[in-house]
Parts: sequence; C-alpha cells; structure tokens
Amino acid sequence: MSKRTVPKEVASKLGDSLDDQVSYEEIIHKLCILKCSEEGMADVEEGRTKSHDEAREELGMLCSPWPVPGGSGG
Repeated sequence: MSKRTVPKEVASKLGDSLDDQVSYEEIIHKLCILKCSEEGMADVEEGRTKSHDEAREELGMLCSPWPVPGGSGG
C-alpha cells in the first residue's frame, strides 16, 4: 500500500456502500476498522511486527488473571 489513502475518498466509498438506515455509531465503527487496518498494513510494510510468540507473551501478561475461553486452564 504505497499510495496513502485519502480519508475523504474512503468516507465517500463507505457511504455509498452502506444501507440508508445505518446509524452514526456503525459508520464510525466501520471507519475505525478501516483506519486501523490501514495503520496495520503500514506497520507490516515498515517492518513493525512481532512474532507469534512475542505477541502471546505480551497478551499473556495482560490477560493472565483471567482464563482463556476454551482453554485448558484450571
């Protein structure tokens, strides 16, 4: 994604694709998802990534007090 996305173009395309009865909250939610996806892809292109094990370790530190759904915790 070498070309920077223009927010106005994204918003316009999104607006054209939505149902007429869409709520403001849903529009904002979809725009946030698009923005985060774009930022994530830019991170990947720039090499700002972590291995699966690094991510698990960081998430484990954040979530260790709670059992993982479907996990084999006690």
